[in-house]
Amino acid sequence: MFLLAGRPAGPFRRPLGIPTGPSRGDPPAPFTKLGFVAKTTIEGAYRGGHLAPQGVHCAASALFHIAARRTFMTDRHPRGRAPGSDPRSVLVVVDLQVDFLPGGALAVPGGHEVLGLCNRAAATFRNVVLTQDWHPPGHASFASSHSGRVPFETIDLPYGPQVLWPDHCVEDTPGARFSAHVDVPHAQLIIRKGVHKGIDSYSTFYEADRTTPTGLSGYLRDKGIDTVYLAGLATDFCVAWSAVDAARHGFATHVVDDCCRAIDLDGSLAKAWADMTAAGVRQVRLDDLAV
Repeated sequence: MFLLAGRPAGPFRRPLGIPTGPSRGDPPAPFTKLGFVAKTTIEGAYRGGHLAPQGVHCAASALFHIAARRTFMTDRHPRGRAPGSDPRSVLVVVDLQVDFLPGGALAVPGGHEVLGLCNRAAATFRNVVLTQDWHPPGHASFASSHSGRVPFETIDLPYGPQVLWPDHCVEDTPGARFSAHVDVPHAQLIIRKGVHKGIDSYSTFYEADRTTPTGLSGYLRDKGIDTVYLAGLATDFCVAWSAVDAARHGFATHVVDDCCRAIDLDGSLAKAWADMTAAGVRQVRLDDLAV
């Protein structure tokens, strides 16, 4: 998993954009819809943050944000009232990608229902992070990478049990793009996860080995953020793993339940909520963000 962050781009940089659509049946989304204009690659320790263990090296690609436009609802929610208007809070919007929506390679039941809800939630936050599954061909989590295996089996890999999935969110393919209905122009960064061929990555904080950090914790701490809200797909995998790790790092952590949908594979949703509850994660709803 990689942290995609960086300083805001200057007004004279040539817009490069990111792939935001189309999803199945959607019109193409403008490249600049989410406000990102440049991309680069850096490697090294995230020195300004609070990685655990400190100084672990990570590679990162950066998508810089045009910071001039803000869309959080300060007119409706004065500072200090709505959770998202607090500069110490962040909303992490998880994996609203074509392959996780109806018609996609790994469609989450009802996944399309959260697109508008996540947009509404994000509009109340001044700090927003997006995540994006981004696998190389032949990724270890694909059933097609293991002879004789089929999707949704579980096998043991060097880092632990691994559910095998249909090929999905392969880098630079239409299925890996954000839905054209994602409208979060003020998001500050994107985290691409699952980029290493030999290891999966559900959480936005750690690889699936549970020890290799992404640098997100340090990034949030340096911004003075102490509270994390999560929404998106799927509740029982990427949302849950991210929530547990956020709590593990000492963030007050909330999952916006009605802005999420689950795969629920052999009771995985109930287990995910049990794990999140045990970690101290709170369950909230979209209406709670407007008070």
